Amino acid sequence: MASKRVAKGVRRIGQSRYEFRAMVNGTSFSTTVRADSDAEARKLHRKWRVEVDEGSQSPVSGTMADLLDRWLDHKRMQRRSESTTENYESHVRLYLKPRLGKVKVAKITTLMLDDFYSALRESGREWLSMKRATLSLGS
Repeated sequence: MASKRVAKGVRRIGQSRYEFRAMVNGTSFSTTVRADSDAEARKLHRKWRVEVDEGSQSPVSGTMADLLDRWLDHKRMQRRSESTTENYESHVRLYLKPRLGKVKVAKITTLMLDDFYSALRESGREWLSMKRATLSLGS
């Protein structure tokens, strides 16, 4: 399915998937959401734009290390168990930041992620550790 502009800053990029984009003071913001209709997507976009304007949405710019730090802060605020939080921090410190931390978020590619997995495999890391290192981000 080709993307279709639904409204200013809103594109349908798949069945029930929409991308929002905005530029505020030269800083680019974007996110992807699920919505059942174009009307619902426009409503979600208006809410998202308020969050962008109020500063509660993070811009696209910044490094993976910055993003990972914000993600860890978010997980801490969700009051995950201490052992879970320690596991997240360990995965970020040992696996993710050393390999991807200096890369700008907007510059991450699937090839970089493939290289990341390959490097973990070549370093002798067990598959379970590799899986945990990346699945942590989906939590």
